[in-house]
Parts: sequence; C-alpha cells; structure tokens
Amino acid sequence: MGRDHLNAFFGVCSDRLKPDGVILLQAITVPDRDYEVHTRTVDFIKR
Repeated sequence: MGRDHLNAFFGVCSDRLKPDGVILLQAITVPDRDYEVHTRTVDFIKR
C-alpha cells in the first residue's frame, strides 16, 4: 500500500469498525533506522 496511503487506509479501517470494535492487522515492518533506505529500494516484497 505504501506510506502515502497509510492515513487513508487507517481511516477506512476506523470507519468500518463498530463503535467498540477491534481490528487484527498483520504487517511487514522494517526497523526505523532502515526506513528511509527501504523506501528508495526494491526488495522481494515490492517485486
């Protein structure tokens, strides 16, 4: 989905939940120290 769409994604998630609803989210993450390099490179996930 990419960082440009994070706010929209979580906004839609929030809109779809019932007032006291919960969400289970699975994510692939990178350490903060590697984030900027990761945004400019292609790895096996982005292919």
